[in-house]
Amino acid sequence: MPVMRPCLDCGTLVPIPGQRCQVHERRHADWLLGVEPWRRVYSNRRWKTTAREVCRRDDFRCTYAVNGRRCANTNLTGMISVHHLTKLRLLWARHGEPRPDGDRWDDFLDAAYDPSNLVTLCSRHHHLADTVLVGVPDRKARAKRRTVQQHYKRQRAKLDKIAAAKAYTRDKRKDWE
Repeated sequence: MPVMRPCLDCGTLVPIPGQRCQVHERRHADWLLGVEPWRRVYSNRRWKTTAREVCRRDDFRCTYAVNGRRCANTNLTGMISVHHLTKLRLLWARHGEPRPDGDRWDDFLDAAYDPSNLVTLCSRHHHLADTVLVGVPDRKARAKRRTVQQHYKRQRAKLDKIAAAKAYTRDKRKDWE
């Protein structure tokens, strides 16, 4: 018997990968497309072919690089996905917030499927790009990534100093011999 959990809306039990029952899952999806219409891009066949082309262009490898070294994750070692350098919601806003039945929707789709705005990332770096670098253009993204890395290096150096000081004071004491 599969592990069950209650639906977030009505409380009926659903299998664990899901969060809602079938009725509420459909309503939630329709509501989400009404609130965030740019998500329709992902359900289009054109998106699947464009994503496949971008993965092929990037040799089915994560394109994230640090100090000239590229991430080793491939579609065999980690989940590879295609990431928009300029977020879809920003593209949607730049095109005047078009609706799927409107006249500017095709221009928005052309911008959304532009391969120069797409890169291949593994799940780890895709999450990093979405959380740390949301909507930051490419040059600024590199600078922001550098500052984040410098921050972590400084934090690590502080922790190493503290650990070294504790070890030194522990070594100076004679009560532990």
